[in-house]
Amino acid sequence: QSTANTFSDIASEHPIGKWVYGVWKEYERELECKPDFVPFGTGQLFGKSNVPFTRKQLIDVFLYTRYAHQPNSKRTQEYTDYLKSVNNYAAALWWLFLGEMWHMSLHMRNAGNVIVGFYEQYCTHHKIRVEYLASVSLENAGIGSLEKREDKATRLLTEKGTELAQAIWRNNGCPPGGYIQFLDQAINELRNAIGS
Repeated sequence: QSTANTFSDIASEHPIGKWVYGVWKEYERELECKPDFVPFGTGQLFGKSNVPFTRKQLIDVFLYTRYAHQPNSKRTQEYTDYLKSVNNYAAALWWLFLGEMWHMSLHMRNAGNVIVGFYEQYCTHHKIRVEYLASVSLENAGIGSLEKREDKATRLLTEKGTELAQAIWRNNGCPPGGYIQFLDQAINELRNAIGS
């Protein structure tokens, strides 16, 4: 978003700058809309009008509970609520998430391709030679191949926490909402057990 914003400021008088600005604004507007990528003909489970979350909320809850960030109780509850809104049909929620990620990425890719093409044409026209820095990974063989100790500890805690949360969920009779509602409890129990 910030790249599109910067480019549209710099090239504000050029039609391409105006187009990129329009794509950026459309992207922001669509993030606030409800998902409409209904999977597997599951319209009988939920309709566009009664899904209780926006595209941004759906993407955020997955990023904060499944990917880059550690979940907290607020995000975990949001995920559970979103899952309930699709009658605990996890595949439908995952399909919505992946469909919306794909949909929103099209805006980024389209604007990015135009910005790169504009920049290359500008440099060619003004005979500007652009020297790209070599990738750090190319200059330092093996960099990034070893997992940092703290990253490994976090990964293992999350993996084992997930296993424990699933066991707790099963021991509680598999209540609606899935094992995710027990994830914080499981991770805290593991931390207490290992003393960290």
